[in-house]
Amino acid sequence: MVNKHVCIVTQAHLCSNPRVVKEACLLAEMGFKVSILTCKYEEKVFLADKQLIPSSVELKPFADLSNKKLKTFILKMKRKTSILAFKKLNIKTPGALGYGYQLLLKKALQENADLYICHQEMATIAGTALIKKGKKVAFDLEDWYSEDLTENARAERPITLLKKHEKIALTQGLFCITTSNSMAEAMAEYYRTSKPSVVYNTFKKRKPDQKVIEKDRNNNIIPSLIWFSQTIGPGRGLEKLIEALNMINTPVQLHLRGRVNLIYKEQLLSTFNNTRHKIYFHELINPDELPYRLAQHDIGLALEPDNPLNTNLTISNKIIQYLQAGLAVIASNTKGQSELAQKANDCIRLFNQDDAVGLAKHIENLITQTDELRTTKKKSLEIFEHKLCWEIEKEKYKEIILQSLF
Repeated sequence: MVNKHVCIVTQAHLCSNPRVVKEACLLAEMGFKVSILTCKYEEKVFLADKQLIPSSVELKPFADLSNKKLKTFILKMKRKTSILAFKKLNIKTPGALGYGYQLLLKKALQENADLYICHQEMATIAGTALIKKGKKVAFDLEDWYSEDLTENARAERPITLLKKHEKIALTQGLFCITTSNSMAEAMAEYYRTSKPSVVYNTFKKRKPDQKVIEKDRNNNIIPSLIWFSQTIGPGRGLEKLIEALNMINTPVQLHLRGRVNLIYKEQLLSTFNNTRHKIYFHELINPDELPYRLAQHDIGLALEPDNPLNTNLTISNKIIQYLQAGLAVIASNTKGQSELAQKANDCIRLFNQDDAVGLAKHIENLITQTDELRTTKKKSLEIFEHKLCWEIEKEKYKEIILQSLF
């Protein structure tokens, strides 16, 4: 396998795309030559990306937006022009979905890989162009791109173009994988194709010799709730969470981790009127540190809405990371999270996303029954390590790769 070259094509920093990192590490472990094509937005983050992958994996930017050079200005203007052309004239181009599409395609062809694995929207379209060039291309559909984001965001995206290329990916790709059975079944039904393979977006077991990092909590007696995402903002169930906390008498700490807009933070806190509880905001941290920071808490919250359709069908990273950290989990009953709850027995409590009362009851039941909370946390870790960890899930991925190339 050492002579086989796999090129992973994406358009985001690896720090925010753990699935690409796991894929690259596994392929390198299997003996493949591995390269990753992506877009560089920030030099500091790009350097951090390199620390996440083996030195044998080449990380190559096809477009660099980390400086103020003329090339960067031109890339940004092309993107703006593509979005404007779509909104005003209904001209659908890949440029509306990212920076430097033609550069990406050129760089991908220069790689001359034995297999390309495409992630994210613009890379999916590039992948279908590579198929036309006679290349072997597979697709990792981490999300249902054409069924994602808010209505305002979708207004700037050529949805019909995405749908066209999603269908090509599903019908002509060497293989396709996605993140949940719910997503795979829905895509297959919608596009009338065979069902893509499913590889959960899970994580490695925590290192037994690495201690829990206790930097967030200032009181280990008061139960601690944790929620995290790249962004703390609307449309993520936080408003319903505050509504639930206002009903709960037993004191808790709520920890929110992610980037937060000051206006939204003030709006959220203005609705919080239960002085028994404390809310703490935390910055984003290195992905490698996250599981050991999560593990200091008691209950992980996965409050995903069921709209758009993609959010309803996928399984969020956070719900699996809570299990990895050994936390009890309370989650909204989206189709994807309900699928995972069936595998996790009683470690995941489900509630209707519009039901603040139901959410409050789940929280109250766990924080007032300390023995049950302790048992649930222990069971979460056991289920993750014996059924859901990457060490188990990656075997599916290995089999898919080997069957496709040999």
